[in-house]
Amino acid sequence: MLNDEHSISTGSGFRPGRLNGGSHLATSYNDIYDRAIFRFADYDFLKLDIESREDILEKYLHSAVADVSVIVEAGTLDIDDDNREFVGDIDNEVQEILALGIDYYWLSAKVQNSELLRNSLSTKDFTYFSPANLMRELINLRNDVKNEYRSAITFYSYNHGDFESLKN
Repeated sequence: MLNDEHSISTGSGFRPGRLNGGSHLATSYNDIYDRAIFRFADYDFLKLDIESREDILEKYLHSAVADVSVIVEAGTLDIDDDNREFVGDIDNEVQEILALGIDYYWLSAKVQNSELLRNSLSTKDFTYFSPANLMRELINLRNDVKNEYRSAITFYSYNHGDFESLKN
């Protein structure tokens, strides 16, 4: 886990509301965020206040949940945005896939912002203000993460899917 200065979570390991009625564990959004941030470590992003970081990451998390919800058991990814947690406990494999999804959507936003910048500047200005290969490398990285993300989803569905239901 990242230190308090750069982490979304409190860093203490204790999250209020984590126990639901004393018998049901819920996975905190922060558990997923910490995994995602570890991967992309954008220091400008980490300079944002915690509330802003959580708002941004929550949007990316919702996109990842939409992607992954089709391969997990119904109800597994039910969310409680008020408490910033999932209703149930999510296994490590699904947490990793969701974190990878956040990374993919974060990189997609970076690529889109870079493309907007390039479109607003002349070719000469764009070449002057940015390294020639920076955008190409960012796009390649995003595509690599997308492939890893899609592969993780596919692998999970093969390992945990109900193939008997496909016969009917």
